Amino acid sequence: MKKILIILFFITLNLQAQTWLPLDCGLIVQGHRLYADTVSNKLFVGGYFWSLNCEQGDLISAWNGTNWDTSFSMHGSGGTPVLALTRYQNSIYAGGEFWQSNGLRDNGFTRWNGTFWDSLNTAFHYGQGCPYNFYQYNNLLYVVGDFDSVGTIFSRQIVAWDGANWIPVLMPDLEGGWSIYSCIEFQNELYFGGNFINSTGTLYDLV
Repeated sequence: MKKILIILFFITLNLQAQTWLPLDCGLIVQGHRLYADTVSNKLFVGGYFWSLNCEQGDLISAWNGTNWDTSFSMHGSGGTPVLALTRYQNSIYAGGEFWQSNGLRDNGFTRWNGTFWDSLNTAFHYGQGCPYNFYQYNNLLYVVGDFDSVGTIFSRQIVAWDGANWIPVLMPDLEGGWSIYSCIEFQNELYFGGNFINSTGTLYDLV
């Protein structure tokens, strides 16, 4: 049986009165990531779905406050979800388990060029081989997920993108699943969270 996930938005009228409203027909199956883009004034939604507003969509779409914009759909994406979304250097980036978008093979990392999702000739390797999240720090886009290399660059679970090239971020030797799910700046340092441990139980951050 298909699951139907309906995206809702919430309006607080007062502390006692609350109203939930569906966004048209919602999503069929799953929505994984929301990104509010202040440049285009759109709410981007990524996940594993193929229908929005009763129309065909594929893995990603954008809500303008009234209607869905399905022009961002990733057609021919291999049926696996978008898990990360952000704007970096004035372009929208998407990451996830997908292996191609619009027929272009991009192995889980792609950039919107204004017309279609552009292949960046990127291949994440090992495990799921995909990004789970993005975070911008010191003019770099940090990509975290389940991988041990990107193309020919060895960089386990964390790698940085400067808009044209990958920069390795070498982690200490870890045990466990090694997946990194989140990254955030706190007091001028980067912190990472995920499924990993080491023999001494030490917690790591990236200064």
